[in-house]
Amino acid sequence: MRRLLLTLLALAGLALPAAAVARSIGPNDGTLVVRGGDNGDGVSQGARPVVTLTITGFAIGRIAGVGRIDIYDLDPTNDSTPEVTGADSHRDVTRTVGDQTQTGTRWTGTSFSFRAAEGTYRIVIYGSGVYLFAGGKGRVSFTGNPDPTIPDGGFSINGGDFRSLPLDATKPIGTVGNG
Repeated sequence: MRRLLLTLLALAGLALPAAAVARSIGPNDGTLVVRGGDNGDGVSQGARPVVTLTITGFAIGRIAGVGRIDIYDLDPTNDSTPEVTGADSHRDVTRTVGDQTQTGTRWTGTSFSFRAAEGTYRIVIYGSGVYLFAGGKGRVSFTGNPDPTIPDGGFSINGGDFRSLPLDATKPIGTVGNG
């Protein structure tokens, strides 16, 4: 019971700054909710990410099981820094996209929370028990479990109904405005 209370307090502490950001999102921004995401791969070498999110806006969440998260800040003028609490370790990571090198941080552990707000981020989440709430404009890719008899969590985009994570799909968050 005490652990649950501490977890809820930690999430509330992460949610308050994100709520302030949420008030400033525009009419064409959308939302993403993932609950209990797990594709069965874990975090081993060659594992597929459960969620890959590129968003201008905010993302807060938790990995309830064993997990790994890579967060890349794609806006060099952004003063905000992603925050992760409860992770066992972290290290800097890089990835190359075309002729650009992106730098980020990788956190690993069991049962940890994260927040990235007021910026443009690429967030890649591996593991089990993935819970995520994001708002803004962007794209999300999912990798559900290939065995349909094994629960892999659910997602909702832009207020839609919850569905099982698709095996391999990319979807938009928010809409492009007409002016």
